[in-house]
Amino acid sequence: MDRKMFEKLIERQGDRIFNFCAHLCGNRDEAEELFQDTMLKAFELKEKIRLDNDEAAEIKRTANYIIGISLKLNKARLKKKGREMLNISLDDEEHPVNIIYDSDPEADLIRSEEIKLVEKAVKNLPDRMMKTVYLYYYAEMGVEEISKVLHIPKGTVMSRLYKAREKLRKMLEKEFDLKN
Repeated sequence: MDRKMFEKLIERQGDRIFNFCAHLCGNRDEAEELFQDTMLKAFELKEKIRLDNDEAAEIKRTANYIIGISLKLNKARLKKKGREMLNISLDDEEHPVNIIYDSDPEADLIRSEEIKLVEKAVKNLPDRMMKTVYLYYYAEMGVEEISKVLHIPKGTVMSRLYKAREKLRKMLEKEFDLKN
């Protein structure tokens, strides 16, 4: 991939990659650092990364590969810190959940609180499930793409998604006291 294609990739998929880094890290400063490290590593590997044309599907495929780089860098970052998972406050002032609805403010507040509960539940999933959920819902990857990024079979991706949904459902039922 040449420099021009690399710039097109960042222009078209940079926000998506950054948003994924933000969901991984939980706060803006760490997300910016992870994003910069990811893009630096991708630039170092640009000669090895195949990007033959600027079609949307080809750019997205390459961005998915770069998201895989961010996962590896994040894992190394966490290992370096001596923890497997960051304890992140979802009330972080630097990384608020921005929600805009055309409804009344009370409904907006309730929806915002529901989103915070779901994000908190996702962060409490086992690491493997959490990564799969992030890739599927936040990075908007399909099962096959996740399979390639994580180097696992498609069946394992589907299994992790199913188990993660079940765990989330149970956690949220408990939180909302929805059991019959």
